[in-house]
Amino acid sequence: MMTVRIKRSLIELPDPSGLELQEEPEFVERSFELIRRMDFNSDRKRMSIVVRDQEDGLVKLYCKGADNVILERLDFKQTDQHLLAQSKAFIRNASTNGLRTLAMGMRVLDDVELASFLLGCEEAEESLQNKERELEMLYSDIERNLIMLGATAVEDRLQDKVPDTIADLQKAGIKVWMLTGDKAETAENIGYACKLLKDDMHIHYLTNSKETRHFCSKQVLDENKHKHARREKRAIIIDGT
Repeated sequence: MMTVRIKRSLIELPDPSGLELQEEPEFVERSFELIRRMDFNSDRKRMSIVVRDQEDGLVKLYCKGADNVILERLDFKQTDQHLLAQSKAFIRNASTNGLRTLAMGMRVLDDVELASFLLGCEEAEESLQNKERELEMLYSDIERNLIMLGATAVEDRLQDKVPDTIADLQKAGIKVWMLTGDKAETAENIGYACKLLKDDMHIHYLTNSKETRHFCSKQVLDENKHKHARREKRAIIIDGT
């Protein structure tokens, strides 16, 4: 785990020599010139920043976001396959434990590509009708061919009395749906954490087309009628797609 402290235009990073010695590292300052920031939104599911590294003079794009979004934008020929495998395993494990995961990637931009991108952004921002759509297309084009940097996971703590409140709503006969922006594994664990899902429930999974076709089959529909008649508890976990 690496600690990063941001200090205006300077970033303090651990000295690599200390990390290699497994000691508490000294922090060294790195200076970056901010060129462009591409904000997060629920459609993009990622955010990026373009900076010029004052140490080597290179222009770099750093991108973080939902792991499936970042993974599909990687340049697998350049990405370290061992790091990629480690990151995927970490994401699976963290998701299973109910943590929210993010993946991170980067790429180096040459001066021609940077100039073309900035000019495109300038023209898009002058558009009166399609500004947001044009910017999204420019961002999407440049946020490709990334090199994998790694992944993170954070715990999203429930507010006080959330499980008890949901349990009371269900006791009152109110049907409760939970919408998350997470992987199915994470959503399931959060469901148990807030007592929306319980151990005695029969859970249906609709996370791919095969499961969905099976769920809509006459056999399952008939079984569901019998479960309903016997007042058996049921739940559905549905993938966004």
